[in-house]
Amino acid sequence: MPIVHRRGGEGMMPRNAESAPVPDSARLKRPRWTRSEHPANGYAAQCAPTLTAANAMSSASPEQATHLADDQPIPPATRRFSIVHELVRQNALALVSLFIALFGLGYNTWRNETTEHHRNVRQSAFIALDALGEVQQLADTRFFGAEHSEANRIAIWGRVTLVRDIATLVSADTAERADALFTAWSGNAAAFDNGDAEAERAVAVAIREARAQVLADLQRLR
Repeated sequence: MPIVHRRGGEGMMPRNAESAPVPDSARLKRPRWTRSEHPANGYAAQCAPTLTAANAMSSASPEQATHLADDQPIPPATRRFSIVHELVRQNALALVSLFIALFGLGYNTWRNETTEHHRNVRQSAFIALDALGEVQQLADTRFFGAEHSEANRIAIWGRVTLVRDIATLVSADTAERADALFTAWSGNAAAFDNGDAEAERAVAVAIREARAQVLADLQRLR
């Protein structure tokens, strides 16, 4: 039987032994790759999470899609909003109490200031009405009663000046009427001694208009 040499120089075997079974140890072993270890799957492995999440979201039911969306990364702005919303929800009672306290404090401050202003207006208006009545009485006594004494003149000047000063605390309209009364008396004081009816009428009209304005300001305080 002719002997042939095998490539590689490892022993010799008969020519007709080619059909004989080859032992497993003599076969060329190829590397066995798993699916995840194969080099061709490197890029696919990098894209797998994104594709898997997208496929899962597209094929899931609404409830499952909501659950899968919860597992996705939350943007910083959304996370901050969620934190603030949770803090507000947990401290809602305290925030409502704080709001009510601030509102009550502001309302009480405004009410106290308004009450003080109304009190000042009322007191000033009562003083102005009292002084206007005295001016009317003294002017009538001087004109119709022939009371031309210096005491009468000084009393009228004092009451007219008081009305002009106190009217500024009532309102701007009352102050304007009080200035008109002061001007009417200062321009017609000398004519009272001569019995000038026009002088008496001018002073009486100024007193009446000032009194009507004070009463109107009091009615607005209701």
